[in-house]
Amino acid sequence: MKKQLMMAAISLLTVQQVDAQETTIRDSKMCDNWYVGVNGGVSAKTTGTFNFNKMNPFGVLRIGRYLTPAFGLTAEGTAYFNDKQFVDSRTFVKSINVSMLANVNLSNWLGGYAGRPRRVELVALGGLGWGHVFGHHVARVNELTSKLGLDFALNLGRSRAWQLYLEPSIVYVLNRETRGVA
Repeated sequence: MKKQLMMAAISLLTVQQVDAQETTIRDSKMCDNWYVGVNGGVSAKTTGTFNFNKMNPFGVLRIGRYLTPAFGLTAEGTAYFNDKQFVDSRTFVKSINVSMLANVNLSNWLGGYAGRPRRVELVALGGLGWGHVFGHHVARVNELTSKLGLDFALNLGRSRAWQLYLEPSIVYVLNRETRGVA
């Protein structure tokens, strides 16, 4: 009997969650729920031992849209600016990575959407991308990449329209294609 009551309660919560999502989607316009982000940070290779002297700065431009309060898509471009992970490329931008990511707002998915952003949210993201290493006198490298990360987001302002977040993530190189010397 306990199992049946528990299953009924879970089913009722699930139906209520789906109904709230459908109402939000039905009332949403094509121009709603878009965002643009400019990010910065540092990266380090995951091979060998960690050393603060081997960290590289990077910048990110991110454009995305939440299709529902819990699920969204993001296009992201990252530019890496230092030679500490690569041979001397003699270019300002050493490499780039362009990714298409799926977002899952875990706070809204697991806790339900209350009609406005929470003060603090947790968002999981992951997807595939293309990476390229630039430079003179280095092999041109194209690579298929994969990114997995978590956003610990703090929503700011009266309407919570601004977001500051910390995003620990990892970018995997899934294959590496090398073509001669440039």
